[in-house]
Amino acid sequence: MDKKSIIGIVLIGILFFGFTIYSSRQQQKYQEELAAYQAAHPELTQPVVPDSSAVAAAPVVESLGAATPDSTRLAREVAVLGDFLAAAKNAAPQEIVVENDVMKVCFSTGGGIVRSVTLKDYTRYGRQGERNEPIEMFVPESAKFDLSFFIKNGLNNVKVNTSEYTFTADPVIRTDTAQIVRMRLPVAEGAALEYRYVVYDEATPSRDYLVDYTVRLVGMAPYMANQSSIGIAWSNTSYRNERGFKNENMYTTVAYRVPGEGSIDDLSMSEGAKEEKISSSVEWIAFKQQFFSSVLIARDDFLYADVAYDTASPDSGLIKAFSATMAVPYTAQTEQYDFSFYFGPNKYAVLKKIDDAQGQSLLLDRLIPMGWGIIGWVSRWLVIPVFDFLRQYIPSFGWIILILAILIKIIVSPLTYKSYISQAKMRIIKPEIDALNAKYPKQDDAMKKQQEMMALYKKAGINPLGGCIPMLIQLPILIAMFRFFPSSIELRGQSLWWAHDLSS
Repeated sequence: MDKKSIIGIVLIGILFFGFTIYSSRQQQKYQEELAAYQAAHPELTQPVVPDSSAVAAAPVVESLGAATPDSTRLAREVAVLGDFLAAAKNAAPQEIVVENDVMKVCFSTGGGIVRSVTLKDYTRYGRQGERNEPIEMFVPESAKFDLSFFIKNGLNNVKVNTSEYTFTADPVIRTDTAQIVRMRLPVAEGAALEYRYVVYDEATPSRDYLVDYTVRLVGMAPYMANQSSIGIAWSNTSYRNERGFKNENMYTTVAYRVPGEGSIDDLSMSEGAKEEKISSSVEWIAFKQQFFSSVLIARDDFLYADVAYDTASPDSGLIKAFSATMAVPYTAQTEQYDFSFYFGPNKYAVLKKIDDAQGQSLLLDRLIPMGWGIIGWVSRWLVIPVFDFLRQYIPSFGWIILILAILIKIIVSPLTYKSYISQAKMRIIKPEIDALNAKYPKQDDAMKKQQEMMALYKKAGINPLGGCIPMLIQLPILIAMFRFFPSSIELRGQSLWWAHDLSS
């Protein structure tokens, strides 16, 4: 290696480290300014999206009032709700914990909800700045899942919000491949709302993170008021998991898919609050973070959805408060609704295998931002397969990135070579081009000059676009790699030399 090459490498190294130091200082300055602004304007409020269940034009009984003495209040509750619902309204909730190899799910009979989910294979940054706390998908106290419908009580329609009642739970049923949790909310004699959750113990990764959720209306038809839909309200607040709030927030949003579409939609990134009303049917809704997502899948689609989020303060330990209200159709013949929850990593190999009831892909892998058009294709069909292949033989993800970059460079080297040849030929004929410019200085002679230049290019065997077309062809590959690295959960927490987290 000659002296000039050594000097060049040293200068490049100095520039690289200088830029790294400058960027870290700018990031620190930004965090300090943002923290000061948030301290002066504390505005962490959960978005409120109105509930909208269609009911007949009949009188609706409002809330009973908390200030009523116990005996009077209980008597009024029995009169309005009936013995079964009144008893469920005053019962104490209990928790049921179910685990498999990859997650621990805590259910609560209060509302019959999934109260918390802990992922066993992943950790997050804690208050002390160390990655040593298990990933919890959301704050347990913020978890809400509510079904709302109307039942008949004489001439009145009484609104039932399941979040206000305590379900009764059966013992957990354990099979060879799953654990089943059943809860029931009695409404009247022989009528009940039944929840059935299935947590899988299968070795298939896509099933490990899936919780199937079935709602059954057992003998409910005679007691249901005239209504065309049942409302659903789902919300929670997610913890901050990564070191940099700004970078994690950039990837954190509410995403959803309209049935039949080849792509997904989202609310885009914001450091404040956002909401959107979706008038079309919706297949699934995801509370998405940079590397983890909570997804609610309707096996027969929601009628519509109103989704929203609000961004937390950077020093709160939280990232966003999510909410979604939806509806599913109801008729007197409706007996069952099938849903599924996905609580897990944004991992391409897992998400792409989750299908609908017909075996078609739900496109949950689109939660990973691979880029649009040809860039996404390159990511899915070139970058990811090569990356997964190298992982089988090379333990260091840093070296995999380096080898992947070299392989991509080798693939595009024929194009690069043609570009160099084209540039070299252009330098050779530059004196003749300058002579043509001197020969035709006037704008009126532009056509003649162009014709002679094209003849010159043809004689020299030069394609005028030969220098830029190869570079343009390389761009989708390079951009695909640029999009893949920060969104790949495989690189999360992996280090190489001074880099503690290759995903960032």
